[in-house]
This record gives sequence, C-alpha cells and structure tokens, in this order.
Amino acid sequence: DADAIAAAGARLADFGDRVTLVRDNFRNIASVCASLGINKIDGVLLDLGVSSYQLDTADRGFSYNADAPLDMRMDERTQNSAYDLIINTSAEDLADILYNLINYYFQNMSDMVKPLKNVLIFRLLQLQFLL
Repeated sequence: DADAIAAAGARLADFGDRVTLVRDNFRNIASVCASLGINKIDGVLLDLGVSSYQLDTADRGFSYNADAPLDMRMDERTQNSAYDLIINTSAEDLADILYNLINYYFQNMSDMVKPLKNVLIFRLLQLQFLL
C-alpha cells in the first residue's frame, strides 16, 4: 500500500540508509533481496494485514457509510475493483466465488481460532489471578 510505505518512510526516517522500504509481496522476498544485493537480514518489518486507515479512508471503497466508489482493493495497483468484479461477473459466478471463499474460511477456521482461544485463556487466567 503506497500510503503505508509513505507512513513507514516518515516514521523510520531517522534510521536513514539502515532501512530499505520495499513494496512487494512477501513471497518475493528472496528475489527482492537479490535485486537489492542483500545477502543478510538483521530484521524485517512486514505489513501483513488490513489497517484501520485503509478501512476508514472513504476513497478506498471499504466503507458502507461513505458515499464513495466500491473499490475494496488492498493494492490499488491492481486493475479490477470490487465494482468491476460485480458488474462484469454473472450472478452464478459471483455465487461460486462466495461459496469457495466461505468454504476456504470454514476449512481453515480452527487455524484461525486457535490463537484467539489462547489469548482468551490467557486473559481469563489474568482476571482470575487479579480476583
């Protein structure tokens, strides 16, 4: 996300040339490092998720409350927005997309719930200790 790169650049400016900001997919880390001549990494800071900034910025098209185009692209460099997908896809194909997404998430639900369960157990133990 270009805005995230800009914000990170401003926040990490004091580190000068000790920080290299790259906008790419994590799966390309080996080729990115090779292209930059990096053969050793001391640390990596990754932006791996959605931010409230992305959700709250009306122009990004995630809001139900804002009068803005339906965009919903996590990477604005991609061509097709959510609007394009909906307009150019048949109802049957949209149903298939949603069905496949729902199945994917349900199949992986236990992997998503395990960390949450651990946090909840930890918080419950903390509360019991405080009582």
